[in-house]
This record gives sequence, structure tokens and C-alpha cells, in this order.
Amino acid sequence: LGAGIVSLVAILDLSSLRILRARIYSRIKVVPRLWRPFLGCLFLFLGGDVMHLETKRLIIRDFNINDLDAYYRLKANHELAYYAGYKPYPDLKSAKYRLQNILMLHDYYAITLKNTGELIGDLNFYTDPIRKATDSFQLGFTLDISFWHKGFMSEALRTFIPYLFNHYNIDILTCVTMIENVSSKHVIEALNFHYDGIIRHYKRLYNGDMVDCMIYTLTNDEFERNDKNEKFKS
Repeated sequence: LGAGIVSLVAILDLSSLRILRARIYSRIKVVPRLWRPFLGCLFLFLGGDVMHLETKRLIIRDFNINDLDAYYRLKANHELAYYAGYKPYPDLKSAKYRLQNILMLHDYYAITLKNTGELIGDLNFYTDPIRKATDSFQLGFTLDISFWHKGFMSEALRTFIPYLFNHYNIDILTCVTMIENVSSKHVIEALNFHYDGIIRHYKRLYNGDMVDCMIYTLTNDEFERNDKNEKFKS
């Protein structure tokens, strides 16, 4: 097995390893406890560089176990959970279990205030479930409601999106948002994502509601043009 892994690394560049890591990650929803040490080592091996990006007001970094209380408060908010499409975390134990999985997978990142270190949101990306024939990934983000309409998410994405395109062989990046989520719509459109249209009955929420979603995309070529035009300068 060890020789096989070494041979694999010899023929894959770092970007390809990161792609492999992201594809494995996107197919794992819950990591069984007995698998965590193995997967933790595997993901560190597959391009597991430390995440640390800075903007004028923010730091984007890996999560750590000290984020637990703040992470629970973020994920327990019912309004935020509704727009993001997940069930609000009912208790600290649920948040701890999810955070432990995040610490193993390393493709889910914390957004914190630079001046205080406060956790205010998160970013993640995973294999696009719609486009199978290309290196397409879907971008997800959430932000504490008390920090909405202050430019924080736009600031974070102007740094995070270039990181994704520069570190992964991404052909096209997708954003999906519920029609009534006007704030996310404005953030995505401000970054020059192309509006592809509406997918009706895109997903069923935890409360049983079936929702329509707007689909936005940004190709690698479009990103490079935007980057040259300083669209992604934070």
C-alpha cells in the first residue's frame, strides 16, 4: 500500500492531489470515529497545507477545537440554517461531532475577525453534484446574520476564490442560492458570476419544504479576466 501511494504521488502534481482530496471529501458526509485518525493523515498527505488567508478585516483559517462554542452558536441559528439549507444544530454535542469531522477533512474554513479573532462565518467547497464531466466544484458560505450587509462575505470571497482557482484545477465554480436569499444573490453577482438560471425543486429542506434555487457559475477563463481587471482585489 505504501509503495502504491508513493507511486501515485510521483505521477500526480500537488494540484491533482488537492483535487483528489476534494473529491474524496465531497463524498463523505459523516466520518466514523474509527476512520478519523486514518483520514486525518490521508488528507494531510493529499495536499494538506495549512489554510491562512488575510484580508483587510478578516482571517480565513482552518477550524480548531477551540472554535466549538462559537461554531455551535453559528450553526444553531434557525434563520441562517434555513437559507443555508441545513438543520439547525440542536445542541453542543451535535456541533462537536460535526466539528471533529471538519478537523479531519480540512476543506471547511473559518472566517474570523482580524482584530478580535471572533468566528463570524465559514467557507467550503465540494464536487459539483450537477456537472460530472468536468472539474467543477460548488462553493458554499455562511455568515453570522449580525454581520450581514457590511461587506464581510464579499471581502472573504475576493480572497478565497482566487485561492481556489490558483490551487485547484477548477474548470468551473458554481454557487447555488435560494431565490429568496437576496443577500447571497447580491454577493455572487458582484463577483461577476454568470447567472445560469433556476433549477426548480433543487432540494428539500429539513422541514420538508421543497425549494427552487438560482445557479451561478464562474469559469476559469472568466476568473482570469476578472483577476486581471482586479475584480478579486480585496
